[in-house]
Amino acid sequence: MVRKTETGDKYYKIVYWGCFASGKTTAVDTLFKILQEKTDSKVLPVGELTKIATPSGATNYFDRGILKSVNQEQQFYHLYTVAGQKRFLPLRSKVFFGADAVVLVVDGQRDKLSANEGSMEELNDIAELPLVEKIPLIVMINKQDLDEIVSKEEIIGLLKKYNLYFPDNHPNAEKNPEIFETIALYEKKQNIYESFVEIIESFEGIR
Repeated sequence: MVRKTETGDKYYKIVYWGCFASGKTTAVDTLFKILQEKTDSKVLPVGELTKIATPSGATNYFDRGILKSVNQEQQFYHLYTVAGQKRFLPLRSKVFFGADAVVLVVDGQRDKLSANEGSMEELNDIAELPLVEKIPLIVMINKQDLDEIVSKEEIIGLLKKYNLYFPDNHPNAEKNPEIFETIALYEKKQNIYESFVEIIESFEGIR
């Protein structure tokens, strides 16, 4: 839910969700680097991205960063990533609570389909109601620079299975998530900024 302060500041909570090692932290890290360089960005970083990682670099609890709208001075975005390891399910539930939007980071490698499916099932369970009826959802099919990448159609099939994508003839089909084919690595970045802008635009009209 959008949090409003007495001074009129508005804070939107955006959660990057996905299976272990799907590229959530890398995507947010690259987003921050892009925003520090762009001269025409719609948002700017406020401080540094806070990362709590294991020695191997995996997210240990969660990452957190804050962005500020350029056009609306009192509008802020809190970005969180969730640790993808199974043992962090209780923590993921807590991080998800109060989310205003979710970015589902899918590991595009074909041998990760089962892990992606588990992540989608968990997200559906935590959301309780069909997520896309409640808040905006954006999907990133990540690691497009690798071989044996699953197709967008395959991912849509899984999303439908877990109530994350409506059939075309459904009354709420217009709420279906935009799907971006991405590369989270900064050196090869693809659709990282564009997917985030899609979230910002989905907030238009929220007061």
